[in-house]
Amino acid sequence: MLSMESTRIQKDMEDRFNCPICLSPRLKMVVGLCQHRVCDSCLYEDSGKLSLTVCPVCQEEGCFPKTRPIIPEDSILAQRRLGVVTCLNDGCEEEMWEWELHEHQR
Repeated sequence: MLSMESTRIQKDMEDRFNCPICLSPRLKMVVGLCQHRVCDSCLYEDSGKLSLTVCPVCQEEGCFPKTRPIIPEDSILAQRRLGVVTCLNDGCEEEMWEWELHEHQR
């Protein structure tokens, strides 16, 4: 059973580091000029073109690159250190918080 402090920390991490569109943690997050973070799969179409014209959090225009950027490896590593993991089940590449993995694999 999680302590109240652990639950509060997990909730804070989810609020701060989940994508504001899909509400999930992702390894490939894009930081806008407004400093809000959105996952690349929510921001960009399959073609790599930007699908949003405004930030989904602050409604600021022109915050994100018009084409999908290459996410630096150190940014992905930072997400992993925060606790974002990828499911290791065959065929499942869903990303989630480390504390959600056990429940997901059931």
